[in-house]
Amino acid sequence: MSPPHRCPVPEDDLRALAGLNGETGGRAARAVAALVLAQRRKQLVRLRLVHDHARRLGGHEDALRAYAILASLHRSHPGAVDKVVLHPAVRAWASATLRALRGGRALPGARPDGLAALAAAAMIRTGTPSELRVPVSAGGAMIPSLGRAAADPSADTALVRFTGRGTWRIGDKTVVPAAPHAEEPGWQGLRSLPASAHGAAIRLILDDLDPFRMPGTEPGPRLTRAQARRWAATFQAAWNLLSRHHRGLAVELATLARALTPLAGRSPGHQSSASSPEAFGGVALSTPADARTMALTLVHEVQHAKLTALMDTVPLTLPGGEHRYRPPWRDDPRPAAATLHGTYAHLAVSEFWRVQLPYETGEAALRAHAEYTRWSTASMAAAEALLDGGELTTEGHFFVTHILRALHRRHASVHRPRDPSSVSNRTGRR
Repeated sequence: MSPPHRCPVPEDDLRALAGLNGETGGRAARAVAALVLAQRRKQLVRLRLVHDHARRLGGHEDALRAYAILASLHRSHPGAVDKVVLHPAVRAWASATLRALRGGRALPGARPDGLAALAAAAMIRTGTPSELRVPVSAGGAMIPSLGRAAADPSADTALVRFTGRGTWRIGDKTVVPAAPHAEEPGWQGLRSLPASAHGAAIRLILDDLDPFRMPGTEPGPRLTRAQARRWAATFQAAWNLLSRHHRGLAVELATLARALTPLAGRSPGHQSSASSPEAFGGVALSTPADARTMALTLVHEVQHAKLTALMDTVPLTLPGGEHRYRPPWRDDPRPAAATLHGTYAHLAVSEFWRVQLPYETGEAALRAHAEYTRWSTASMAAAEALLDGGELTTEGHFFVTHILRALHRRHASVHRPRDPSSVSNRTGRR
């Protein structure tokens, strides 16, 4: 006799994650934190599997030693080492390396010796004197979450060693600065994106260097200092908007996100963005036009990341379904999982505009209302199609049912703002 089915996610968490900002109190924030913790555990298992495969294959002694260093430092300095092993590009590297070790496609740099680069980053972050050799590619040694050191282009590895007085040397020339996110001759630090407003703070990494920073996209080149300053200023303004008017969304962003990756340039006015299950905690986006655009883009992509983590914990769609959906935001047919992702992302987009409406005036208010109406209506139509399609699990049906209920509750209470031209005309007649 089979044991009764138990969902690994509490029903109250599913309901909270399906709801809208402001309706679920702290439950949604706790549910997101639980999903992030589950992803942390899976990443630690992933790194252990890289180690175990390398040991069985043989010939990877340096990688095994690096893993031992990394594991030891994680036990003594878990917070500092988490900043390395949970960096989105590290997760993408680990996934690609596991595929290669299991006989799949081998991407450049997806090798067990990448464990040495992780261990080096952990040593530098914790100030632990040691030395080991890290891989070199295209004349540089990437130290994940920290930066890239120039190295002898003819060499396969570079020695990372502690030189005293809190400094580190990589290869023969490069000295890692005391503040590793800075830029010095031979060293390109990954810049930090701190922001603080209305009693809430966040700090992300602006990753424009790591070759694994966002799989499946076209990342942009290294930002100039002036470009990086503009990104930092726009991010601060976006955080100000989110923490003031969209507090629940801001909390989720701070809980889940770890890095932003600039995408290659697009035509003016066209905003593109992406997230990837393999780079959990990362958001890729083209240069945002303004703070509101950036805030909305972050909300959209974090929503995708939440659902990715949820579906990695509990299946919401049935495998092997043939049914295809045509959500209002796509011209091509989509499978159930992709339709659910779009529905959930646009749930957050519509909620962003609903909350933003009272703070907009004139034409901007009309636009906010139009965007709210467009995306809430589209999400309702897609949710109804999913519920009728027969490709949701029991948990998926519960989840989408509560998405639909949340959308209907809010839709009934939103009123169209007054057309500013009609107000002007009436005023003129008076």
